[in-house]
Amino acid sequence: MAGDETLFTEAGLRRQITFEGLDYAEFVTCMTEGHTVPTVMASRAEGESRGVAGTPTVFVNGEHVDATFEAIEAAVEQALTGANQ
Repeated sequence: MAGDETLFTEAGLRRQITFEGLDYAEFVTCMTEGHTVPTVMASRAEGESRGVAGTPTVFVNGEHVDATFEAIEAAVEQALTGANQ
């Protein structure tokens, strides 16, 4: 639905939530009760403390990796090599 300006209306949001197979009433309850706010804020604080400025941001074994296929592949290979020693 990229580029669909109606997505940011109540009707558009309801349509997208239903399309995704979610229950609209449950979604609204979840969003308004705020039970997940502490988890989201803790995740945000952790990201900020690690220097995350946006998405995508990739870490392998706690180390920041450029978000390119080549860089991620190299970091994973290095991590696997180290794990096998």
